[in-house]
This record gives sequence, C-alpha cells and structure tokens, in this order.
Amino acid sequence: MIIILEYVLDIVERVVNIKGNKKKTLAILLITKLIDDSNLEYHDRQNCITMIETGLVGDTIDLVVNAHNGKLDFDSVVETSRKCCFFAFLKLMLERREKRNKIKVGK
Repeated sequence: MIIILEYVLDIVERVVNIKGNKKKTLAILLITKLIDDSNLEYHDRQNCITMIETGLVGDTIDLVVNAHNGKLDFDSVVETSRKCCFFAFLKLMLERREKRNKIKVGK
C-alpha cells in the first residue's frame, strides 16, 4: 500500500489545476481504483479497502504532506501511528482466528 501511495502522491502532485483537499480526494480515488483493478488476493484487497475506509490512507497523506511542507505536528504523528498499530493488531488477530477456524474444520 505504501508503494502505491508513493506513486499516486507523485502523480497527484504534478496536477496543477487542483489544490489541497481536492488533491487528497483525487489521490484516494486513484488508490481505490488501482486496488479495485488489481489482481490482489481477496483478503489483501479487503485490507487495503479497510485502510481507506477507516481513514488511515487519508491520515497518512496528511502526514506526508505536512512533513513535506515542514508542518509536522508530533500529535498527528502519534495519532496516525496509533491507528496504524491498531489496524496491524486487528489484522493479525483476524488472521489467527481464521487459521484456528480452518484447523478446527480440518479435524
């Protein structure tokens, strides 16, 4: 997801006739379209969509833009990191539950 975000932000940065939140919205729309059209496995695609829907991608865009503009707010970094860690933990727990369910069904 980070690599996709990097390329999309580079593309959107070159668009000169829109600014601010409109660029952010365009970036999120492009990322969504790339994910929808990708050959990612179902679970990977769902994880990416969840990151978009929960605002993690939007928050990451804000973080990158603020860092680029020298306006990095430490509280923003902490908040985004906390969301990212929560999402990673949630994903791990769901994967473990799926594996346990597969093992139970297989017995």
